[in-house]
Amino acid sequence: MNYILIILSALCLGVANVFYKKSSASVGAVNTTFFYYLFGLVLAFIVWLFFREKMEFTSGNMATIFLISLFLTASVLLFNMGIIRPEVSISIASTIRSLAFVATVLIAVLFLNENLTATNTLGIVLAIASVVVFSLRA
Repeated sequence: MNYILIILSALCLGVANVFYKKSSASVGAVNTTFFYYLFGLVLAFIVWLFFREKMEFTSGNMATIFLISLFLTASVLLFNMGIIRPEVSISIASTIRSLAFVATVLIAVLFLNENLTATNTLGIVLAIASVVVFSLRA
């Protein structure tokens, strides 16, 4: 079930990327990012009220959540700023953005002591190669 949720998350992000392109081009990257988070706050609040998930409000937990907000906001804003120009293909931009997993893997290996196998390394190399091939103009 968890993998189904993750696949649905990827599909939602794919749809959102198309709307990022359209909105950033018409109202601007900063406005798109601002209203994305404003509307997202309302939606997240409703979800938060519905699930009533328990949490310890420690300074460490709040600092971690702040860092998540910082990096996700930077990611969305930089992406929106990068796709503003009409000549930037959203399909190529979102494919390049999907390489975020490489950074995730490297950080997980360095800071969370996760293991990187030869198969994982091959997968990363193939993913990077596929993004390069996909990004080439015909």
